[in-house]
Amino acid sequence: MRNKAFFVFGVIFVALVMVLLISGCKKNSTSPTSGTQTVLKTFTALKTSMQTGDSSLVQAKVTDQDNNPYNNVRVNFSASPASLGSFRDVYDMTDTSGTASSYFVSSDTGTVTLKAKLTSGDSLTTTLRVTSPGSGSSGTIASIEFNTLRPSIQVKGTGGIESAVLVATGYDSLGNKVGAGKQIIFRILNGPDGGENLENKGYGPDTAYTMESGQAVVTLNSGTISGTVELRAEAGTIFSNVTRVAINAGPPAYLSLGAKPLNIRGWDVVNVTSEVLAMVDDIYGNPVQNSTAVYFGTEEGMVDAYAITSGGLATSVYHSGEPRNDGLAYVYASTAGGTVSNTVLIIVSGPPDTTTFLTYPLSLVADGVSKGDVIIRVVDLNGNFVVGGTQVKMETDFGTCASGTTQDGINASLFETELVSQILTRDYSPVSPDDGIGAVSNLTAKADWSSATVQVNFLTGFAYYKNCLIDIVASVMYGTTEPFTVLIKDRSGNPLGGHSLSATASSGTITGSPSITNGYGESSGLFFNAPTDTTIKSATISVTDNDPRGGGMVLTKKVALSSTLFKKK
Repeated sequence: MRNKAFFVFGVIFVALVMVLLISGCKKNSTSPTSGTQTVLKTFTALKTSMQTGDSSLVQAKVTDQDNNPYNNVRVNFSASPASLGSFRDVYDMTDTSGTASSYFVSSDTGTVTLKAKLTSGDSLTTTLRVTSPGSGSSGTIASIEFNTLRPSIQVKGTGGIESAVLVATGYDSLGNKVGAGKQIIFRILNGPDGGENLENKGYGPDTAYTMESGQAVVTLNSGTISGTVELRAEAGTIFSNVTRVAINAGPPAYLSLGAKPLNIRGWDVVNVTSEVLAMVDDIYGNPVQNSTAVYFGTEEGMVDAYAITSGGLATSVYHSGEPRNDGLAYVYASTAGGTVSNTVLIIVSGPPDTTTFLTYPLSLVADGVSKGDVIIRVVDLNGNFVVGGTQVKMETDFGTCASGTTQDGINASLFETELVSQILTRDYSPVSPDDGIGAVSNLTAKADWSSATVQVNFLTGFAYYKNCLIDIVASVMYGTTEPFTVLIKDRSGNPLGGHSLSATASSGTITGSPSITNGYGESSGLFFNAPTDTTIKSATISVTDNDPRGGGMVLTKKVALSSTLFKKK
């Protein structure tokens, strides 16, 4: 029975303590409702006392039932009695950190109760003591000491402390603190220009009056850009020391990941490296605070697992090696407990394995000027791009094609060149009738042990009169037989084979007609039989090109007839 009595007494004692703690918070909580419940967690004023005409920043923090910051909730502000002052903004909406803010401006002396209240009825209060500016000491301010107990704050809306109270203490010429009522002006001299301000008055001036302690205070609010803010206090011609407050970036919100190079020749080589760079910034693009940890990993090869940021950047190194999968090494990086991450792909390529013509001319005019684009793709045994700068050797039976190296290796693995035509010395595919193809060229690309070959037709043109001729001696003896040849070429000078030629003579006869030109564009087996009539002084030989690509062209050659041998052409 004695133990049971002690147990009952203990339960009653704990219950009383809990009641006292709850009543001491002055918090009116609403009953839980279905769905998400908004909770007014804290309500504070940065100043506990002030003078009439001064202002103080107040902040209310709102969370859900799980203590997570609650965004876009209306918080109403009020002061009692209202005769002691009022709020610049009677309400504010919470930001992403769950914070709503306003400024209370005092107008009379006394103790004022400030209240923050949600539309649900949940509320919190805090008190401020407002005093009257006194006459101060007999001396005026001769020096000012200016400092803050919070040398760093965080950019707004990222969940950290966004304001810092700065204190300026005035001293007279004897080194004593001045009394109340001395005016001190505050200014921001330099800052990152991200919206930081002195009590919503921009870079100032912002005026405050000293309290009995000789101190005047001002509140610096952060903006959206990290950096250092330099501030100064002044009283007339008296200036304080410059005080600095660092506005730190918020927690990691973005992680950008890159590597250089993005393609390394490491499939069959151990410890070929690529430098990996992680850039980590907050929601406003500010570099996160130095020494933020970034973790790296990969499923192919190896990567240094850990690095810390400096200026928002963290570096790691990828190393080629086992395990090897498909030559595509995905390197991932994460921070903020894995909630912010990204991935970069590094190609771990091998030697050339497959060479492919993507573009090449199916045919070129054999004029020594025409050219066609040639594009070669080279990949390794995994089908991945080879590293940029891989040598590609070009070979061709006709024309010229320059060798070179592949480019990029990241988005493509290509070598681009040109095949330039040439004028042919013969027709390498003489068929009758002429098919217009002077030669079929084998174009070959070689990358290491890999190669590919395509064929390109070199095209000839139509027979061109000025490049064609009948070749026979200038004078033929009566009654003799003289062989002659006919040469057929196109405008560029390419010999045309396979052309059917028929020949006639104005006097005498022709044997061997019709005749077909050979690969050199020449006919053979044609003979001129000179007449025996000595009264005929000359004969004209006519040759007609009957090939469709000859166009019915007619060549003529006048031959003198004589009684003596005369072979000169």
